[in-house]
Amino acid sequence: MEQEQTKAMPQKWPVPEIGVRNDRMAVTLNYNPETSDFAASLRFIEDALEDKGISLTQAEWTALKTALETARNEGGVLNAHVIKQGVPPETGRDGAIEWAGDFFNDGFVVDETTGAIDYRQRAARTTVENGQLLARILPPIPGTDGVDVFGNTIPAGEPRPALIRPATNVSLDEAGALHATRDGRIRFYDDELHVDDVYTVEGNVGLESGHIDHSGALVVHGSVEAESRIQARGDVEVHGHVESAEIITKGDLIIQGGLIGAPDIKLEVGGDVYARFMLNVTLEAGGCVGVQREMDRCTVRCRGAVDASRGRIIGGDVSALGGIVAGYVGSEATVRTRLTAGHDFALEDALRQKEQEMLPLEQTLAKIQATVEPLRPKVESMNPEARKAFAALVAQICEIKERISAIRRAMRDQEEDSAARARRRIRVNRIAYSGTTFSLGGEQLTLNDEVKGPLQAGLAEGGVTLVVPGRS
Repeated sequence: MEQEQTKAMPQKWPVPEIGVRNDRMAVTLNYNPETSDFAASLRFIEDALEDKGISLTQAEWTALKTALETARNEGGVLNAHVIKQGVPPETGRDGAIEWAGDFFNDGFVVDETTGAIDYRQRAARTTVENGQLLARILPPIPGTDGVDVFGNTIPAGEPRPALIRPATNVSLDEAGALHATRDGRIRFYDDELHVDDVYTVEGNVGLESGHIDHSGALVVHGSVEAESRIQARGDVEVHGHVESAEIITKGDLIIQGGLIGAPDIKLEVGGDVYARFMLNVTLEAGGCVGVQREMDRCTVRCRGAVDASRGRIIGGDVSALGGIVAGYVGSEATVRTRLTAGHDFALEDALRQKEQEMLPLEQTLAKIQATVEPLRPKVESMNPEARKAFAALVAQICEIKERISAIRRAMRDQEEDSAARARRRIRVNRIAYSGTTFSLGGEQLTLNDEVKGPLQAGLAEGGVTLVVPGRS
């Protein structure tokens, strides 16, 4: 139905004017009783509404007549008077996770007097017991469809379920409650909830312990020595230092001492990474990265934020989807330091993997469809066996299409998650030294002089700009 927009007009209408708002949620009337015959106007309105495919309820007709009579008796004019309204859709509620405890607080205990972060004590309560309630899954609540003035349905849209699945040592009951099935450490990764078995090393990880490959969480009371290798599915917590060791974990990596890397070693962490300092480290993390003192000549890429607010970032290439904050960046000796915020290092590879996963499905789908389509007109004349085979091919087409749709939904969810995490902001609390490059949204700015903070790099028209309080 063609949409119309009622325009503001002089208060002279030889006949009433009917308009439909652009969103099709209201029918409006312009009416001047001094220039219109009342009875003729009613007939005209009725015919005009019928021509447009719009019908009024008895209550709406009664209200319209009352408005017309009032305008006629009081010498008034109806200008864009609403005579019918649509019903907008009511948005439903997405499913949600109601956690039973403060299990995933990203921070650490902070000394209220000094403001110092105690990396030995996490704010989250990650240790759980057998039978403990971990969370409740709140189901989605459907919305209510709306109706426009033509009687067409306006879909409310389907609410999304909560993205969580019980995994290692976690049970789900019919009421949507998730419980631990053993003592351990809770972990939520890639929409899966785990309670990891905790493996404890009383001393160092090195020649005596050998390499470690553990399906749960790992606590090392000593240090991790050079050339050691650790693989874990849960959190890795080291009370000492880590030096030139390979660590791969799907959980967090918490180091109470320092983290020293090597040119040929890359650390891969699914969650957050915290250390007192980092030196020559190559690191990829799915969460945040924090240092208490300094990040020196490191190559860091993470999907959370980088926090060196009380320390410094010297040299290297640091990229954080969630933004960067540091006390100092660069150095007086003009060490080239590159900071990138708002870029998702993992998204492109993740989408490429999904596309590769889809490609054979699309090729198979095309082959089956090429076989099925010429047979559709002949289905009625097929014998039972042929018809059964045809039905199996049609079912296979439906299954493949659903798998392709699921992959596309996952890609869309990944893009939306990345956009929600993105923060194109870099804050420097004290000093940004010459040689520091700020990179945001494909644009960059390199400092030729020292700039005292606090300052913030942001993206504006024309590229990257620095905002320094008190300066124009």
